[in-house]
Amino acid sequence: MNQRRLLSPMSVVTSFAVVAMVGCGDTSPGVTTPPVSFSVSTAEAAAASANRASFATVDAPLIIGVGNDTLRIDSVRVVLAQVTLARAANEACGTAGHDDANDASCSNIKTGPTIVKLPLTAGAFSLFDVPVPAGSYTKFSVRVHKPNRADSGPNVAAFLAANPTWENISIRVDGTFNGVAVHWSHDPTVQLEHTFSPPLVISAASNFTLKIDVGSWFKSTTGALIDPNAKTNSFYPQIANNVKNSFKAFKDDSKKGHDDGSGK
Repeated sequence: MNQRRLLSPMSVVTSFAVVAMVGCGDTSPGVTTPPVSFSVSTAEAAAASANRASFATVDAPLIIGVGNDTLRIDSVRVVLAQVTLARAANEACGTAGHDDANDASCSNIKTGPTIVKLPLTAGAFSLFDVPVPAGSYTKFSVRVHKPNRADSGPNVAAFLAANPTWENISIRVDGTFNGVAVHWSHDPTVQLEHTFSPPLVISAASNFTLKIDVGSWFKSTTGALIDPNAKTNSFYPQIANNVKNSFKAFKDDSKKGHDDGSGK
């Protein structure tokens, strides 16, 4: 079964800079660099091998029915801005505007922006893997953010040159609501942090999974479905809050889409 990569080819070529994880002493002779992979999941897999993700041959839609309403989600794309491991308890690592590359306590795994198409089938789907210096890490952070021209740096400029329709957009959802086409585009921001206590020691190949409960996004506080096509902004704060709360990150070496307990 072929492994599918879920990154938009255009955005990868133009804007996804691979940042080597370099901290104090990281380049010293003899320092090992085990591979760390990053995966994304929207549903758990019932079974997967110990060292690779489970991959579906065909994407399936996510269908949510509540009462007389049915929401069918065919595609979800998000703008991934940054993925960071922190060597020390530095709250600034991985946040907007912080120069992780020149902060010895921060270790960028990837920096974007780049468009990621989420899988809607079960399992953890691999996005990338990077060799990292072995050692202790205290925090793992992921940021989803709208790219805009006020942001500095060549990555954002290159991304917007290649993807001009994504300016000030961080998430796009396509599908239908009660049979009517849905093309929902908006700007929710997610700053997710997972703290390891005690610190996580990386000495061998590891995987981190970003799990997203897409099925919760368009639900009201009563559990009823929200029509993404509703001509009002009154529902947006609820949707944005649902999006923010739907993101979880954890160590998942089994790549099944759930915390395997190897990193608390």
